[in-house]
Amino acid sequence: MKGRRVVFTGKNVVEVEDYEQDAPSAGQLLVKSKASLISAGTEISSLTGDTGMGPPKFPQYPGYSNVGEIIEVGAGVEGWKVGDRVLTMGHHQSYGILPLGGERPGYIERVPDTVADFPAAFTILGSVAIHGMRNLPSQLGAACAVIGQGVVGQLLVQFAKAAGYYPVIGVDLFAERLEFSKASGADEVVDASKRDAVEAVMEITDGDGVALGLEATRNPNTLNTLLKIAGMGGYIVVVGSLPGTVEISLFKELQFKELTIRGAWQPRAPMQGHHYFPWTQAKNRSVVLDLIANGRLKVEHLLTHRVQAGKAPEMYAMMLRGGTDWMAVAFDWS
Repeated sequence: MKGRRVVFTGKNVVEVEDYEQDAPSAGQLLVKSKASLISAGTEISSLTGDTGMGPPKFPQYPGYSNVGEIIEVGAGVEGWKVGDRVLTMGHHQSYGILPLGGERPGYIERVPDTVADFPAAFTILGSVAIHGMRNLPSQLGAACAVIGQGVVGQLLVQFAKAAGYYPVIGVDLFAERLEFSKASGADEVVDASKRDAVEAVMEITDGDGVALGLEATRNPNTLNTLLKIAGMGGYIVVVGSLPGTVEISLFKELQFKELTIRGAWQPRAPMQGHHYFPWTQAKNRSVVLDLIANGRLKVEHLLTHRVQAGKAPEMYAMMLRGGTDWMAVAFDWS
């Protein structure tokens, strides 16, 4: 059968191409896409070639947050049937083959009937955010600042509140995104385009600074802001993809305050759990999906663009230019 898929054919070049989809082999499923969410940070970095992982190679097939329906089951597959609605890491494409065995089995999660397709598509990005919150000390009533209020930043605001941090402060350069932050539950917001973010956060925290600073942008310069707003013994976690380098003050901002800085990259979450650390990639996603299902994680207000795949070049161009007229963008494959 024929399908369509989004492809990056070169630096800053997005196309939609036709392809022929084969039937599944033994041990595989054929999944028809229903919704796929763009991961703006990762996908824009791939599109621009600015990943920090070496020279880019094209073509690339983006996307890893896909909700679909099983339409064909290969021989030997048990536990799955035609009609099951599933979450996978499929690309932005009409159909996808999902291997269930072998050396590299694909990720698959059953989507509850209580969760619609597009909210379910936020689960993978939710696992990116929740991985950044793992292994942090419990500090009920301690202040937290989240710099960058894109989708991951919005989810971090909600997870920080769920963990008991107070106040949770959303920081961004765009007032429009801070309106989303309020809807996501931020206790305070700081428009860094209108006032100095460091002064604002220190004022909110009565000069103590924050116990936890979360970075959710693509701008490495935000690290210096986080160092300045961190309180004594504070934690800084870099969740966003930060290409490039930055110069920091090692003694005054880091050593003197006895800060802890940690990087969090979701693919580093383990595949196999341990009783000391059970939070595997699949476990994190399952938790996020449950939180969406029971209404404790709010995502529907973040979806600003739900479009057909033919509009992919337009959507990526919009994200490349930045701005305030979008938050989350998803493809509708119905």
